[in-house]
This record gives sequence, structure tokens and C-alpha cells, in this order.
Amino acid sequence: MKKGIVITLVVIGLLGGFMYYISSTLKKMSIAGKKDAVVTLFNAPDDYGELFKKSNKLSFVKTFTSKTRNPISQFEYDEKFRINIYRINISNNLYLNKLINESHVNQHVTYNLTYYLLDRFNQFDIRYKSGRQEKVSGIYLNLFAGKTLTLLKNDSLAYYNSIIKNFSIKYQSNGPQDFFIGSSNESANFDEIPTEIMLQKKHGKLYLILMISEHEYTPLTPGTLLTLMNN
Repeated sequence: MKKGIVITLVVIGLLGGFMYYISSTLKKMSIAGKKDAVVTLFNAPDDYGELFKKSNKLSFVKTFTSKTRNPISQFEYDEKFRINIYRINISNNLYLNKLINESHVNQHVTYNLTYYLLDRFNQFDIRYKSGRQEKVSGIYLNLFAGKTLTLLKNDSLAYYNSIIKNFSIKYQSNGPQDFFIGSSNESANFDEIPTEIMLQKKHGKLYLILMISEHEYTPLTPGTLLTLMNN
């Protein structure tokens, strides 16, 4: 009988510890979720807007912001293309072409992390990692595509036109992807999507600018994004 009581007390203790762990974990997740809560704004940061020339074909859409990362602003061009802008936190003054490392392999978005959906065009998703941006030790670009053109690459600008199947950027060799473009359905054989990717250093700040066709069959002429930039 005493043995049965001991077993019962042990089981109760284990259940109590498990319930405490669950409660504590959920509380931490709730606090983290509140800190990383995304707010939609209907104006762009001044420095984002100043990147562009004035154009009656270019219109602001919205901005996503949170307490843990810089804003992401969206613009639309010619009612056919979406432009997403993000300012990458960077502390070093190395030339941009010294920071960039390119790869061209088929990838999946980083496992076991939360990614927010930024945009969806038919079967293509644009996602970004929740939480704080990783510290930048380099710019690791992965472009898995049938065709990629490097249009410009120097100490302050890296510019690509690509027909991508998936794309990602991360800031450490073994770190998580920060932005990812691709499909959430790995088993489907999706077409590639016309995209222009620009990294621009300006006034000591580094911007990631993604221009994407809203339909995979709408061509994106190489150099289109550059013609919009206020260089």
C-alpha cells in the first residue's frame, strides 16, 4: 500500500512539473509574441521613399513594423510588380561586393523557426523570419533559378535579374534565412517567377529591395528596378 502511495505521489509530481513546464513555455511564447507583434502602417519611412524617383506608375501599398526589426515597406509598380524594401542592420563599413557570397542551390525555408507571410502571388510566397535580425557577418544570397543575370556589382550596389524558383538571404554562413521566396508546396512542380534583387548601400545604410512579378508569366525586363531608383 505504501508503495502505491509513493508511486501516486511521484506521478502527481511529474504531472505537476510537466504542467508547470507547459504553462511557463506558453507564457514565454505569449510574451515573445507580444514583443514581435506586427503592426500595419499606411506610410513608408522617409528614407525608403527617398530611394525612388517620382513616378505616376509607382504607388505605396503598406508598411509592416514590429518592435524587433526594421520596417518592411511595399510598393506597386505599373499594377504588375510588387516591390518590398527592408533596411538591413549592419555595423561594418566593408564594401558590399566584399560582403556578398552567392550560391545557387535548391533550398527550403529554415526549419523550426517562425516565418511571417509578406506576400503571396499565385503559388509563390515571400516570407521573413520573426524576431530580431541576425548580426551581419556577410550577405549570403541563394538564387536557385533557370537564369540569373548580374546586372551590377560594386562597392555600394549589387543588382540581379533572375527567373527564380527560390531565393533567400541570410547574414551568417550557418545562420537562418531572413527572407525567403519560394513555394510552401515542395511536391509541386511550379514555374519560376521573374524577380529583380537589389542590395544598395546609401548614406551608410544597406537596403534590400525585391521587385517581383505578380504573375509568373509577366516578364520583368532587366534594369526595370534601376530605372526607378533615385541614384
